[in-house]
Amino acid sequence: MNKLDVLAELASSQKPIINDSSIKKEYDTSIKQEHDVSNDETNLSLSSSLLLDSSIKSEGTISTNDNSNTALSPTFVLKTTQKGKPCILLDGHRYKHRRDNLDGSMSWTCTHELCSASVRTFGERVVRRNDDHLHGRTLRVDPQQEFLSRLKKRAAEDTVTIPRIYDEELARSVDEHSPEIRSHLPSFSSVKSTLYRHRQRGQRNQASKLMKAELNSDCKSSVNTAMNNSSGWNTLPPKKRPLTINVDCLPTPSPSSCCSSSCSYVSSESHNGDKRRKYSSSSSSSSTTATTTAIPPPITTTAAATAMTDDNNSAQMAVAAALESQQLIAKFLSNPYNLLLAQNYFAKYSSTFADNPHFMLMHAYALVLSSLQQQQQQQLM
Repeated sequence: MNKLDVLAELASSQKPIINDSSIKKEYDTSIKQEHDVSNDETNLSLSSSLLLDSSIKSEGTISTNDNSNTALSPTFVLKTTQKGKPCILLDGHRYKHRRDNLDGSMSWTCTHELCSASVRTFGERVVRRNDDHLHGRTLRVDPQQEFLSRLKKRAAEDTVTIPRIYDEELARSVDEHSPEIRSHLPSFSSVKSTLYRHRQRGQRNQASKLMKAELNSDCKSSVNTAMNNSSGWNTLPPKKRPLTINVDCLPTPSPSSCCSSSCSYVSSESHNGDKRRKYSSSSSSSSTTATTTAIPPPITTTAAATAMTDDNNSAQMAVAAALESQQLIAKFLSNPYNLLLAQNYFAKYSSTFADNPHFMLMHAYALVLSSLQQQQQQQLM
């Protein structure tokens, strides 16, 4: 074979030569295809992420709406504990009252030990919740607690007998739940003393309320009658009108009338003092004669002078006290009912109070009454 045949075979076995323009075209088309594929993938990823976000948002809004609806809906039940304190039942948990807030809301905490869950209510709505419970749910409605609260309430307020109340509430609990609830409820013997104690407490409260109402009505009626009497006294004849007290016309107490007993008491004390002084002086003189030292006896004139000054001071104080007491007594006896009581009282004990210095106020009462009796006699004449 010549050289030309060899070259022809080599040329036929090799691939055709590609131009630069064709290479550029192929490269551009491949880049476009890759870019389109990446765009499609990004679009798909974006659409999927948007779908996920929208689903998450919708789920979140649904959950928040559900939570808001459950939070604002009056789903809790207000109850009382065995000690009479308030509590609520919410979503199977029991909460006890913690405090009353300034905005009018009430804070409640879980009754379970070491549980920090809390609820805030405003009226009949739940406005805030913290459901981080450390335990499972309890009963939504405690039938035993509900049964006991109904028994205590009816025992305190109703007039039906206690055994009948127990039978009626037991039948009601069985109808609301099931016949098996009977075994979980307390027996009549276990709650008998508690129910009778609530019955007595309710009766005492009702009696105190009735007494307060009667007292209020009596006070109102007495005020009304007093007003009517005061307005009708002017229409009565002069002899039937109540006596009026004029403080200026009252007799002025004198030392002899007001403090005769006190003066006699002071004089007797001074006389006894003189006797004691004489006895002490005689004994001292006898003792001093033995020791050759003499002490002069006390002067009786100075003792008498001091006794007289004491009598005058006590008499002046008694007169001032009697004058002041007369003014107070006159105001007190301006009420006809008080006047009648005083007249009846001093008609029995006037002789007892006359000679006792410790009843100066009573003596002033007697003076006022005597002046009133004089006025009454003058009106009759």
